Amino acid sequence: PKEEEVPKKESLPPMAEEKELDEPVADMSTLTVNEEAALASTRPRTPTSRKNAVLEGITKHPFMAENTASLRYLAKMRPFKCFPPDTPLFAVAEALSQGSHIVGITGSSNPETAGLSMVVSQKQLFQALASFLKTVELPAADFMCTPVLTVTCQSFVLDAFGIIANKGISGLAVVDEDGKVVHNTSSQDIKMWVGGGEETAEGKKHLEDVSALEIEDFLVKVRASRPALKDRHPVCSAHKEDSVGHVASMLEKTGYHHVWIVEDRVPIGVISFTDLFKKIF
Repeated sequence: PKEEEVPKKESLPPMAEEKELDEPVADMSTLTVNEEAALASTRPRTPTSRKNAVLEGITKHPFMAENTASLRYLAKMRPFKCFPPDTPLFAVAEALSQGSHIVGITGSSNPETAGLSMVVSQKQLFQALASFLKTVELPAADFMCTPVLTVTCQSFVLDAFGIIANKGISGLAVVDEDGKVVHNTSSQDIKMWVGGGEETAEGKKHLEDVSALEIEDFLVKVRASRPALKDRHPVCSAHKEDSVGHVASMLEKTGYHHVWIVEDRVPIGVISFTDLFKKIF
């Protein structure tokens, strides 16, 4: 279908214009971690305002001025990098250390005839390096990324998704009223929600409305629908004194893509595949 043009003025794209916002939405792309957390805690608890807040944040992306809110636009939010088959592994690994979770390998070195042949993910690179990483004795504090972005168990699902989208991160720590981490949410949970929709008579996916769900209830619900995740520990954590080798072992055993570094269960840092690769490459 023909895509609608995006208004040049700073306004919501057609997909977000269900009705006017309940109140003006701040430009979350310029907020600090503390400011954004404060905003999330005071945001009006109505489905429309939370949904529009997420969509408003997306429209602030620099690519939005040139592209409609389409699949093409969403893809440009995180460009997909491709390399010819004769590219040194180091160059591919370096790309995966700069935030790309997956890169493509073409079938030919000729850019005019090359097509996508295969992909290499961060997880594949980690698995290839795991035996080495598990021998690293440096403390986790040397590798962890700070500060940690968190949401409370009572935060609404769309608030959490909005932070993930606006900050360009893959995961959030979900904490209780004492600030102790009790759950982990990531873009994978969004994928499970989107992929778990029931098919309509027309063969289209009908997504369950989760706008009124708190993040803890959502995580329990979405993961209960996946038998392989029922027995999985809800969060993976370590201490800053633990070795990087210990953290790598936890990542390998649990299948998580990041480990929260905690003090008395309060998250003070995080180590992801990207953080590990940045130090190596």
